[in-house]
Amino acid sequence: MMKMQQNHRIQQSALKPAFTLMEILVVIAIIAVLASLTFGGMSYYREKMNFSRTEILIASIESALEEYKADNGSYPASGGSSQILYDELYNGTNIYLATLNPDFKGKQRNVSANAPYTVIDAWGGTIRYRHDTANMANPSQDYDIISLGPNGVGDFASNSESAKADDIKNWYLAATLRNQLCIQALASACAFNFKPYREH
Repeated sequence: MMKMQQNHRIQQSALKPAFTLMEILVVIAIIAVLASLTFGGMSYYREKMNFSRTEILIASIESALEEYKADNGSYPASGGSSQILYDELYNGTNIYLATLNPDFKGKQRNVSANAPYTVIDAWGGTIRYRHDTANMANPSQDYDIISLGPNGVGDFASNSESAKADDIKNWYLAATLRNQLCIQALASACAFNFKPYREH
C-alpha cells in the first residue's frame, strides 16, 4: 500500500503543469528584443544629448566672444586652435566663460585634461576656432567655430561629405536659430490674429 501511494505521488508530480522548452525560448526572445530596443534608444538619445551639449557650448562661446570684443575692441586672433579661447575667455584678466574651468569633472568639463588647455566638445575632440579674415570658412561670420562631431574627422574647409556630415559649425547654428525664431514669430503672429468664429 505504501508503495502504491509513493507511485501515485510521483505520477501527480509528473503531471503538474510546467513550461515547455518552446515557451521558455519565446520568453527569452521577447526579453532580448526589448533589451535591444532599450539599449538602441539609449544610445540614440545619448548621441542627441552630446550634439545638444556641443551646440550649447558653441553658443556660449559666441556670447563670451561678443563680451570679449565689447571690452577689448576685437575678437581674439587665431589660426585654428581653441587654446586661445581658453586663454582669453577664462584664463585672462576677466572671466568671460566660467564653464571653461579646468577643475570641472565629468560631463561638466569643457577643456582638455592637461595644459595647455583647449576647449573640447561632448566627445572629447578639440573645438576649432578661427578669426583670420583672409581664411574664413564662412566670410559672412566674424569668426569660425567648429566641432568635428562624433567621428572627429574633417576641418574648416573639409570637402568630404562623410567627414563634414556630423560637424557642428557656428554659422549653421546661427542660421538654424534664425529659422526657429522666424517660425516662432510667425506662430505668435498667427495666434495673435486668430479670432475664433462664434455664432450669435
